[in-house]
Amino acid sequence: MASLNSEMRPKNFGFYGVAAVRVLIADDNPWIRKALRTLIEHHSNWQVCAEAEDGQQAVDKARECHPEVVVMDFRLPSMNGLDAGKAILASSPKTAMLLITFYGSEELAEAAAQAGFRAVLSKSDLMNLDHVIESAIAA
Repeated sequence: MASLNSEMRPKNFGFYGVAAVRVLIADDNPWIRKALRTLIEHHSNWQVCAEAEDGQQAVDKARECHPEVVVMDFRLPSMNGLDAGKAILASSPKTAMLLITFYGSEELAEAAAQAGFRAVLSKSDLMNLDHVIESAIAA
């Protein structure tokens, strides 16, 4: 029996044919987006469905690809991450929203929770992203 390799699997399915978790990345820094994509795609059942450079683009791309998870920077051009997250959740309330930032504070964590984000993660702690995504999906 042939094993499934990455060339044989449809792109919207993960390992063993299990539907992949679609993740949208929103950050204005291309290096951060690349690092996030690498971390996310290292997981066999996660797939980056879109990337956005600003808040409005994140809202638009979320409407197009219907992600289960959004990893969003707080400081984004055109619309900050909290406002973009609220807009995404208004049309897709089950989306797991994760806020990433260099500017963490108790006030920001509280505002993110009130806006519907499931977690706030420091960009200096991105190596824990997989655990944060797993927890957010399970919540």
